[in-house]
Amino acid sequence: MPSYFEFEVSLRHIKPRIWRRFLIAEDATFDDLHQAIQDSFGWFNCHLWEFRGTARSGILAGPKYDDVMAFEDEDEAPDAYSVKLTSHFTRNKACLYLYDFGDSWLHDVRRSRRVSSEERFHRQLLAGRRACPPEDCGGASGYARFVSIVETGIDPWDDNVEELLEWLGEWNPAEFDVTDWKRRFDSVRAPSLE
Repeated sequence: MPSYFEFEVSLRHIKPRIWRRFLIAEDATFDDLHQAIQDSFGWFNCHLWEFRGTARSGILAGPKYDDVMAFEDEDEAPDAYSVKLTSHFTRNKACLYLYDFGDSWLHDVRRSRRVSSEERFHRQLLAGRRACPPEDCGGASGYARFVSIVETGIDPWDDNVEELLEWLGEWNPAEFDVTDWKRRFDSVRAPSLE
């Protein structure tokens, strides 16, 4: 019978809390978990990222360095495409996921339980709350700024509100339609092992 890890992922330094809960196949890799976080939150997957453990375990996984330009002073992260989730989450319940080294979006990743199911799937979205921050909005302080603009129509930084609202489009910080997101998230199949 297939086994799955249930994860709850939430953004740090944001209130009210933005979070997602999903199942992913137990034999998935850290790259699969990266893609699940990107897809469930609505990130554009256009920045560097890595998974971090405790101070002792350091960087758990990241993108292949031949895919991205490595920083000279950075240690190369283990390849997320080949590191299995079981290597960390069999004994540990949590790690950090850092997305966008500039805006520094820190996500708390918590494995809540293992689930067995007769149904076979790669991943399933279970629940979530609130919209993901706009990409490149300036981190937690930029997010607070754009929430204020949407809610009050006033920019605390005194920039042109009309231009900012046009840039934001239909973004609403309180909106997260789990049914709509679930349809897209659940349709992703396991990567081919060719």
